[in-house]
Amino acid sequence: MDNADYDPALYDDAALDFQAPRFHSRNASPAGQSQQRNHSATLPLLQSSDWDEDLAYDEFPPTCIHYSIEWKLLLNKGGRLTKLMYKPELEQDLVLAPSALWNKSLKPVVEGRLKQKTPANKCYEPEETNVAVSVSDRAEHKLSKSYPEFDIQWEAVEKQLRTWSPLFRGGRKLHIEIAFICKPKSPSAAMQTRSRTRREATGRQHAELEAEQEEEQAAGRTNHWSKVYAIMRCTGPPCTGTQCWRDPERENKHFALDGEVMQELVTYSEEGNKLEDQKDVPQFIRDLIYKKDHLEAELRENNKKRRRQGSFSGNYPIQITNVLPGPSNQASAEASAGLRPEDPDVASAMQRQEEWSIPEPRDDAIKQYCLWHCARVRSDAWKASFQSAAKITYRQGLDLKHVYEEQSVDLFVKDDKAGILPGIAKSWVQDVKKWVEELEKNTV
Repeated sequence: MDNADYDPALYDDAALDFQAPRFHSRNASPAGQSQQRNHSATLPLLQSSDWDEDLAYDEFPPTCIHYSIEWKLLLNKGGRLTKLMYKPELEQDLVLAPSALWNKSLKPVVEGRLKQKTPANKCYEPEETNVAVSVSDRAEHKLSKSYPEFDIQWEAVEKQLRTWSPLFRGGRKLHIEIAFICKPKSPSAAMQTRSRTRREATGRQHAELEAEQEEEQAAGRTNHWSKVYAIMRCTGPPCTGTQCWRDPERENKHFALDGEVMQELVTYSEEGNKLEDQKDVPQFIRDLIYKKDHLEAELRENNKKRRRQGSFSGNYPIQITNVLPGPSNQASAEASAGLRPEDPDVASAMQRQEEWSIPEPRDDAIKQYCLWHCARVRSDAWKASFQSAAKITYRQGLDLKHVYEEQSVDLFVKDDKAGILPGIAKSWVQDVKKWVEELEKNTV
């Protein structure tokens, strides 16, 4: 080698720092080289004072840590977690430290989304936050932490990111997953007292019904009940005017939907999932529909078997009673039919024929009865009349069975402020038993 071309400065004992091309001396200490490399490979997380929002931070090699955040909102409904978002939010190529990002933009966005995705008349609060930090390296395990409410200890998260910064410099990806879990806010003692008093006087769901009705009329909010009823309403035979699901995999076979399935569909829509037509019905609700149809088919088959066995049985005696002409009263009518009310067995059978009960809780039944009526009409005026009838029933503390037995149409029509149409009032008092029979028929 020509000595004129040899430059000893290129062979000094210096660590590689991605600045000027240098070569390490063969006599350099391996331990010293490793220590210098590790020190130089550690990248910083930018704090607010160091971060410039207008800079791209796309240098190569990188001068700071880059990472991504994926977060979602969940709602705890009595131990059952439901999604409040159709899909998680993903933020990529972030350089601002997570603690600074949380205070600057992420926390306000999460709180705003929670308010947007929950009913306006109800309050929710953070319950728990689960954080997982990972790197795209199979040799490294993710860091998982759980914190109460939104009280995230970002120091542990940022420490792990800095620990993995050499892996990031080597081409690995750093990722943070966050699950924000919220719950209904507990009312104060004063609110609980007022709520208890209201339950004793007029029924515990009176205020909730009125609030939901007002919410349905608020601009810019989706009425999920009306939306689901419109989607599932059948417009052709064999179930015209009722709610059903037409299975595309079974030549559009009609499956009648009961209250439980409709409630599942409404909840699914309220959670932010896509439900624009019957093709969007999720698989778990389809399985529920199949199960109910199978149980109803078994019940019908068992009833047929019992009827066939009864028709061929000779164990039922035929009783013929000759009745002389007499006064036209209830006793003679019963005698002409071969019935004797004084017989305990016959009296018990006659009593059972008239026994029917309103589903409990009975204040909840008023709301379901109102929804049943509204699902069968299209006119907004008719729906408003049914809702007004439900309000009066709540205020008067009436059981639906009392409404049916008394047949007091005037009670609902005489209130001029309610504006209840006479025909709607008649349907409200006369269709209670029909509604109960339909519920019993659909309940297996």
